Amino acid sequence: MYSLKTRYDIKLYRSNSFLVGAKCCYVDDDGVPCPWRVYCSYEKRKHKMQIRVYVNEHVCVRSGYSKMLKRSSIAFLFEEKLRLNPKLTKYEMAAEIKREYNLEVTPDQCAKAKTKNPGSEFEIETVPGPVVGSKQRPIIGIDGAFLKWDIKGHVLAAVGMDGDNRIVPLAWAVVEIENDDNWDWFLRHLSASLGLVTMTPLALILDKQSGLVKAISNILPHAEHRQCAKHIMDN
Repeated sequence: MYSLKTRYDIKLYRSNSFLVGAKCCYVDDDGVPCPWRVYCSYEKRKHKMQIRVYVNEHVCVRSGYSKMLKRSSIAFLFEEKLRLNPKLTKYEMAAEIKREYNLEVTPDQCAKAKTKNPGSEFEIETVPGPVVGSKQRPIIGIDGAFLKWDIKGHVLAAVGMDGDNRIVPLAWAVVEIENDDNWDWFLRHLSASLGLVTMTPLALILDKQSGLVKAISNILPHAEHRQCAKHIMDN
């Protein structure tokens, strides 16, 4: 929004979950860049992003263009207007951005932004192939892992294999700890969703976590067990 309101050409030079850095794109004829920049990082104690560096000085001339005005930004600006008037053309959108913000965008950018807008209709045609429960032998890998961010806890996950032998996520859940009750709850929901109780043959790949082993014995006693090769090698 800063770039839209001020019409300075700003770009992100770093952006992830914990760090955001932006600077002015302008560089003069002598190769000297505009000094404006801002840098933020995540403060764990406050659980929020905090500005670490802010140089609020521009020595550039507003060009009328902004690298921040991408397809997603245009879609955000026109989200409500397109919902009320889906027939709004790409030329009308470009003209309104010019009128409201005095910035230049191409009609093609606006056309792409319309496809990104929520509520768009689309149709997908799929080709039937091997899935969990098909004639191929169903194999499901089940494991848990620590969550190392502020949330803590554990994530329980189940993955399968598609017709091209690629890993496909089937289900996941965030729990406080890996124990008998949580694994029992996870396996019951997984089994009910995929119909595993009546599925034969069925092979499960897992480690030797006691709660998971007990849950499988109680809920899916007919399933064949296969131990994870990595856990066998590590242990």
